[in-house]
Amino acid sequence: MTTDVLIRLLASDARLRTRLGTRIALALLGGAVCALGLLVALFGLRPGLGQVLMTPTAAKTLVPLVTAGAALWTVHLAARPAAPMRPAARALGAVVALIACGFVVLGMLGGAEGLRRGLGNPMMMMCFTSVLLISAPILVPLLGALRSGANLDPARSGALAGIVAGAAGAASYSLACDQDDALFVIPTYSGAVVALALAGAFVGQFTLRL
Repeated sequence: MTTDVLIRLLASDARLRTRLGTRIALALLGGAVCALGLLVALFGLRPGLGQVLMTPTAAKTLVPLVTAGAALWTVHLAARPAAPMRPAARALGAVVALIACGFVVLGMLGGAEGLRRGLGNPMMMMCFTSVLLISAPILVPLLGALRSGANLDPARSGALAGIVAGAAGAASYSLACDQDDALFVIPTYSGAVVALALAGAFVGQFTLRL
């Protein structure tokens, strides 16, 4: 990118911010509606969902939502060259670190038997692929919305979009999933988010170029 191009991008940042924010919001709204519709059609909601959401098991839904929010903040800034990304990147990093620390602590408390029970759950692959499936209707329109931004690093923006979609998809799928063991949920949902991030980075490097 030449200096003249970068100067023009910086000068148009206010207009870009408004347009980009609106398109991202519409993409997420449409994607979320499609994802929830797909969830209900394929899996239905788990019995007693209202009661489950009033217990600590609600973290299975809330943590992915927080992750999606932090990643959304970051990807919105990544598509605006004049925006400082450091605070958003730190927030996303803190969320990821807390999830990793939580898994380590729970693994220590559960011991080898707990890890075998969680990681050896035969439902892991089914839940993993289900999160990917539910996330797809969110990732596609989000990548489309980001095309209206100024993505100086298309692969990074695509990866962040994948994290948003994967985390939002995991939160949606948690409304149907009846597997509540944290030593199962954290690696399964996190693995799906990582897979979506890699897919987003791959697609983004071709579709989000300036």
